[in-house]
Amino acid sequence: MVKEFKFSIIMAVYNVEKYLHESVESVINQTIGFKENVQLILVDDGSSDNSKRICLYFQKKFPENIIVLSKENEGQSFARNLGLKHATGNYFNFLDSDDKLSLNALETIDNFIKNHEDINILAIPLKFFNVKDKEHPLNNKFEKEQIINVFENYNYPQLSASSCFFNKNIINDNEFDTQINLGEDAVFINKLLVNEKNIAFLNTTDYLYRKRDDSSSTLDDIGYKKEFYLDKLRYFHEELIKFSLDQLGYVAKFIQYVIAYDLQWYYGKSQIKEILSEEEYENFMKKLQEILGYIDEEIILNHEYIPINDKKKFLLFLKNNCQFNIDVKGNLVVLKTKDHVLNKLNNNKLWITGIDVKKRNLLISGKFSSYCKSEYLKIKAIKNMEKSPEEFIAEYNEELSRKTNCLGIDWKYVYCFDFEIPMEKQEEFDLSFIVNYIENDNDSEIKGHLKFEDYDKIFRNDNNLIKKSKKIFNEKDLIYIEDYPFKKRLEETLEKYKR
Repeated sequence: MVKEFKFSIIMAVYNVEKYLHESVESVINQTIGFKENVQLILVDDGSSDNSKRICLYFQKKFPENIIVLSKENEGQSFARNLGLKHATGNYFNFLDSDDKLSLNALETIDNFIKNHEDINILAIPLKFFNVKDKEHPLNNKFEKEQIINVFENYNYPQLSASSCFFNKNIINDNEFDTQINLGEDAVFINKLLVNEKNIAFLNTTDYLYRKRDDSSSTLDDIGYKKEFYLDKLRYFHEELIKFSLDQLGYVAKFIQYVIAYDLQWYYGKSQIKEILSEEEYENFMKKLQEILGYIDEEIILNHEYIPINDKKKFLLFLKNNCQFNIDVKGNLVVLKTKDHVLNKLNNNKLWITGIDVKKRNLLISGKFSSYCKSEYLKIKAIKNMEKSPEEFIAEYNEELSRKTNCLGIDWKYVYCFDFEIPMEKQEEFDLSFIVNYIENDNDSEIKGHLKFEDYDKIFRNDNNLIKKSKKIFNEKDLIYIEDYPFKKRLEETLEKYKR
């Protein structure tokens, strides 16, 4: 007779001898009582280290609770699916073999289930360990214990199967997709949610996610793998869209929300053309735009887990088939993708990064960011003095200037510039700044709103910079230069001393 347990923990194991003891012991030491309530299925996925030996060691200690299965290396999804065939628990979990469960995790889940028998999917917070002061970006949804209907509250994305617990009755023939190694958890969970609708978020226990230093765990190089671009679109994003269309006749907003969250990780991936062939790149961009066609604009614009507005703007730009247009009305320059405003050039700041005086020249360096190429922008300083004003045009510093390339598209530019402004010996003046947008018949003058990258370092002495008999200071959007010879400085110092 097959013994039934409250929980089956299915663990895919591959070359984790360094961490496996700790992971397994976090299950064995559960406060719910391991022997009576927990089945642990360890699936060795063709490890070449001592992982299998460690699995067999624990099985020998707990032969009634621990099953060890072995197979050739095919990947985590294959291993989990094999484990599912042997699971006899009422609830399943897929603990990663280098992670841990808080010791009260199963008892907490069990107590919740007793009072909410109709809830078949439960999630607990994913907390990092081996790293200081870092929260998982999706942990806001655990601020309180709650049950969410994902059709009514679509902004609670769940992508990790490891930190979830599933009633065996909803698994049926569902398995992890073995065609993908990136996003298989999200596909598995969200397909189930299409039919289940409800998920519980518990906040009194944790899933402990190990932040590893070794390359087998880090995602830093994931952007250099073809599957990051090709497989994710096809087997994760497109698969969820097709499933939702088949089951519901439309793409549910919670599915859109999950996909939009994942698509943001393509931002800044400049190396794509090094990874994909020209044909693969064209197919990728076409497929990406097709997928974005199913994502509502409001999902992107109001997504609370895409924290950087520039990422949202880039996704909208892609969704609009990379349409980029510039509207000019007088001195108002608005950059758009279709009808959505990406940026108003008039709102951008001129950042001053350094001021110096050499010989009789005032040297000012700065930077300006824009979605416009430098050929359309001219940065000017206006030297205002008693005689007629003089105009100086900045030179771009090509070595320091940079751009953000996203998916092979030059997206945003930061231009570093330098002014060299000659000064007479006793000359006093102020400087104002203008950014010219010049294209075709347009020549718009935009007031340069000054900001200082490190104000205290530039103006060290009572908000003044004293250089070569010149006092330099800032008020609003002007830089003032006054004659300040040594005699005057000495008189002011003596006067201050008398007071």
